Amino acid sequence: MTTPTPHQALVSFLAGHKVLKLATAGGPVSPWLTGAYFVEDGAFALHLILEKGGKGMKNILADPRVALAVDDASPFSLFAQAEGRASLVEGAEAASRLAALRAKVPEIEPLLMGPVNVVRIDVPRWLVTAFEHGWFPAREVRP
Repeated sequence: MTTPTPHQALVSFLAGHKVLKLATAGGPVSPWLTGAYFVEDGAFALHLILEKGGKGMKNILADPRVALAVDDASPFSLFAQAEGRASLVEGAEAASRLAALRAKVPEIEPLLMGPVNVVRIDVPRWLVTAFEHGWFPAREVRP
């Protein structure tokens, strides 16, 4: 069996996961950690929804810098961590990203009954750890 590159492993890993942990700061409840469903647009742009008046959204409006992690809740399984920059997505692009999110995560539908924003996270680099591949310390993955 061929060992994947860290980039290949990351792309496959993101495609196989629906939830990330998002850390935000800068607003009235800061720092704040929340879980969010996401869809990836390649490995370096993720889209998710956040409650319009929620703590995470308020923090992003105050400071768009975020940190995120995608994992299987085990330090010995592959996991990925990154810093990123969040921005609101509106109009036709928001509708397109929401359709992609619905396709990947159909169970998201009840959440869409509330007031939500579509948020884009641009990730300049990931740190990917996988003991099974000997990637400890983490391997850096850039575009």
